[in-house]
Amino acid sequence: FLTKSRLEEIYGETLKISPDILLQQEKFKPDSVASDYIMKLLSSNYHVIYTLELKNESKGEDSQFKYPERELFVYSLLFMRLDSAEYFWGEMLSKSAAALFGAQVFQAVITSHLTTLDTELLTKVSEALNSYRTRADKIMLKCYKKDNMQTTTLLKAENLTWGRQTCLDLALKSDSKSFIAQIACQKLANQVW
Repeated sequence: FLTKSRLEEIYGETLKISPDILLQQEKFKPDSVASDYIMKLLSSNYHVIYTLELKNESKGEDSQFKYPERELFVYSLLFMRLDSAEYFWGEMLSKSAAALFGAQVFQAVITSHLTTLDTELLTKVSEALNSYRTRADKIMLKCYKKDNMQTTTLLKAENLTWGRQTCLDLALKSDSKSFIAQIACQKLANQVW
């Protein structure tokens, strides 16, 4: 089972053997899962996701993660283990929310490292960003074609895995304009207004 100390160990071991990863760009030190760089990349999502879970923990215990697939998905994104990220994305309950979260991570990397990433890594990150945005778009379109009312409900639903954020919250944070421009999102916006 995945505990915080085991995840910290995994991060540290990976850093030793993978010098060409995103976290290396900031001289990441695996002091804890809550490193400054991870918090910076995940921005407000970090606080929303983890603050709720930390409040429910007993002090001093190395508790298991409530959503280990999420932790391994985030790890895979940050270390550019895109095959692993694909697998863990497939294990997520809300694949559209996970895709939007993945897009947010890669958007944050590009924004914060635009001038420092080498061309090859920047290309990989850009491709991953587009891939996750496209996934979210396709899922939403497929859902809307199948049942537009249920899609509206899904857009408004709070995702427990992602700190009670809705898909719209995640789309805004990931700057996924094509997702927000979809007919399902526009209809929901019209309902709200």
